[in-house]
Amino acid sequence: MDPTTPQAPQAPQQTNSLAAWPGAFKLYNTSKTATLVNWQTFLLLLLVSFAGSFVFDAIGGDDSSEPIYFISQLLSFVLSVFLGAATTVVLLKNTAREKISIGQSLSVGSSRFVPILLTMVFVGLAVGFSALLFIIPFFFIMPRLILAPYYVIDKNMGPIDAIKASWEDSRGHAGKVWGVIGVSLLFALIMITIIGIPVALYLLFMYSTAPALLYAWITGASARAPAAPVAPVAPVAPVAPTAPAAPQQ
Repeated sequence: MDPTTPQAPQAPQQTNSLAAWPGAFKLYNTSKTATLVNWQTFLLLLLVSFAGSFVFDAIGGDDSSEPIYFISQLLSFVLSVFLGAATTVVLLKNTAREKISIGQSLSVGSSRFVPILLTMVFVGLAVGFSALLFIIPFFFIMPRLILAPYYVIDKNMGPIDAIKASWEDSRGHAGKVWGVIGVSLLFALIMITIIGIPVALYLLFMYSTAPALLYAWITGASARAPAAPVAPVAPVAPVAPTAPAAPQQ
């Protein structure tokens, strides 16, 4: 292969660093260690996302009847999806304890932009529809689908396959998803006081890799499962000795 030929960006290959699920609270230390691997890249992506949202909101104004408002909101959504894909790449790299630059994360994220966009739309419709019908289904459906974007990036799946994989693999693990969400909400509540805002932001930042770690742990469940015991082989009956042939006359 010609070494000068540009190579297509590769999606990150995550590795599961958790032999056993420690619980949502105890996951904080592991998440902090993982987040620090690429904290500069992750922080820069967050800042760009916030800045872009602020700029588009300022351009669009508050009058929803104006075309510029719709255009600015659409562009803000596209930017958030694009940066969200790149952020997912970084979080998966964190679980593998591998460094990645912002350029590399944007390159991989851009290559998976359309599948990520469609996945987010489908998941949003499914979750929103379940919430409109009844509150109870929402609590069962949302945690089963929330990890779908990780399958799109990590396993190069399409939107439908990623949603199916998230649904199947998260069977029996909805409580763990809600645990991670609950801890994040608890950290966010610290923002109630002004002095608690920097503490909350720090805790939320360091806990940001928790969903990716949960994804890594869930997808590694089959690899951790013990192999089925091999059934014993029935002994072979001994072959009866063959009678000697009669001598030729």
